[in-house]
Amino acid sequence: MNVTSYFGVAIVVIALALTIGFVRKKAEKNASGTDRMNFTLRPPKMILIVSIVCAALFGLVFIILLVPPYNAENLPMILLALGFMIIAACFLYYSLRWKLVVAEDVLMLTPLFGKKLEMQVRDITHIETRNANYIRVYSDDTKLFSAPGLSQGGSKLVSYFIEKGVRAPSNINWPDNNWY
Repeated sequence: MNVTSYFGVAIVVIALALTIGFVRKKAEKNASGTDRMNFTLRPPKMILIVSIVCAALFGLVFIILLVPPYNAENLPMILLALGFMIIAACFLYYSLRWKLVVAEDVLMLTPLFGKKLEMQVRDITHIETRNANYIRVYSDDTKLFSAPGLSQGGSKLVSYFIEKGVRAPSNINWPDNNWY
């Protein structure tokens, strides 16, 4: 395999990454609301960007090390590149799949695995936060779900719960949205 085929593989991987990013951005633009009571919560975009770059980079390294002439000495590097590529693909799946849609008094959660869940706000009793890293939502003592606090719309979600009368930690300084 010559140098031009390596560049061809790199161009295909980069094109796929850019296409996924474009499709995701367009879907977010269509799904996201600007209203205080209707919005979509997603993981931070940085996870998406880093996972695309890492998956493409380690995928390229994996392919380059795997093509002939194959050396048994390259096996540890091949396995390492494959491992990092799989981890990056898992983060990519997480950033594309997980979302929480808030529509007035209904929360619709799309978890990583399984069916979409629909919850009523009146069933939520309290929330917990710690240093803006996560938002845990509870019904009595049962944890319903966790949301990344630094996600797009994390402060909007906390403000939404406070407006709906859900008990929140006392360290939340609302209405300034300074909750960390």
